[in-house]
Amino acid sequence: MKLSLKELSLRIAEMGACEPVDKPNGHAYHGLLEFYDKVIYDRYRRFIVRHDLMEQFKAEDAAGAR
Repeated sequence: MKLSLKELSLRIAEMGACEPVDKPNGHAYHGLLEFYDKVIYDRYRRFIVRHDLMEQFKAEDAAGAR
């Protein structure tokens, strides 16, 4: 997906705003919101792996840094 993180975040906000005002189609907005959220999650994970930060992440999490 070629969308920037900023664009993905804007789309998530837009889907979140549309969901409650269009109840009959709320599930569709929610589905798109979840899709964009998963794209961002995947990018975070790839960044952590690409920069060899997984061990640091695990150590800090184990130490309670959240």
